[in-house]
Amino acid sequence: MKIIMAFSSGDNSAEAIIDLLLSRSKKKFYNVKLSDVSKVKSFDIFELASLKVPDVVTEKLENRVSEMIRKGKKHLIISGQLSIITKYGYVPLINIEGCKNLNPWMIIFFDIIGSDSRGDQQSMDRQYALLLSTITESFLKTIKVDIKNINKSIKELSNIIKEMV
Repeated sequence: MKIIMAFSSGDNSAEAIIDLLLSRSKKKFYNVKLSDVSKVKSFDIFELASLKVPDVVTEKLENRVSEMIRKGKKHLIISGQLSIITKYGYVPLINIEGCKNLNPWMIIFFDIIGSDSRGDQQSMDRQYALLLSTITESFLKTIKVDIKNINKSIKELSNIIKEMV
């Protein structure tokens, strides 16, 4: 079994792109959406400190992935936004230890073209994706996504998925 992690910044673009790909694919994959696991939108810094959002989200994610493995799902894609923004800064949704436990085969970062409003977050998330891939010894792929021409990105992603199975 191989796991792909697909991330974007600031919204759930990665989830939408993966859903679109899987709707066109004949292969059976299961998309574990971080938005379903996390239910995290925004927190005050004191809430973040007490809830330990990355630890909580990672634990829920690990439980969901374990459940899918028990159900016999062989091809998993974990998708969603990599961090959330607070008034004090960015907080990653997945911690490093949890990412190591999940042992992804590949980490994909969707670089959304023309998203000036999330430039800083996208830059930091791209660097965090690099860190995660380095620590987990996973492949790292950046896919540039032009929302106006998403089919090109879907085709590139489709070629990666074919290599996975």
